[in-house]
Amino acid sequence: MRLDLLCTSVLAALLCFGCAGESIDGGDNSSSQQEGDNSDNDSSNSGDENTSDDLAPVPICVTGCDTPADCDIYNGQYSAYDASHYTCSDGGCTWLGCNSHAECAEIQPNYRCHPMPFTDFKSCVPGCASDSDCGYAAAGTHYDQDNYRCDEGACVYSGCNNDLECQENLGAASTCADPFNIGQTTCYTSCSTSADCGTSDASAAYDADNHSCEDGLCIYTGCRNDQECEETYEGMICLGG
Repeated sequence: MRLDLLCTSVLAALLCFGCAGESIDGGDNSSSQQEGDNSDNDSSNSGDENTSDDLAPVPICVTGCDTPADCDIYNGQYSAYDASHYTCSDGGCTWLGCNSHAECAEIQPNYRCHPMPFTDFKSCVPGCASDSDCGYAAAGTHYDQDNYRCDEGACVYSGCNNDLECQENLGAASTCADPFNIGQTTCYTSCSTSADCGTSDASAAYDADNHSCEDGLCIYTGCRNDQECEETYEGMICLGG
């Protein structure tokens, strides 16, 4: 499993609205509508308090395992992803997060170990001295400099700023929303039914039957079975939820 796939799984597990598509290392995931994986940040809740059902983890595709040693797909190259940073439960790998900035610097010299959004769970993200050091302009205007902040020396994703950012990068049906009232917006696909979600070329774990249409937005509901994950990512199983 590549670093980007690992992060996608981590985010989906922690942020109930897991996504489906490609993610940016050190950035938030766009929701399935597009997709959602490898990355991180921290912000306060706003609006109504979420219920446990609102924020329940969804099933995600993870690397299959018999022991934690099976989860070290980099063969010890990166300390943050060695066997000691995983558990193997129910046949699937669960990453426990990074422990130090030094571990993250093995991946990229400027990377830091920083809490992911709304949790104490830590992951490796780019370091920074100011907001201007953050952003992934090549990934689109919903991931450029004004969508990040520099928090305690680490770049954290602060969400999309408006519908236009989402539509410029993900199509006219996209909208910037915070359906779970967690205090951070994300790009979602608008819908009338779940059939409007996913795309014709979506992989098995991220097509229409992996979404629900709630209040006019496509919400990722997770993988449905191991076969979907195997078709999408060789060697992965569907775990959690």
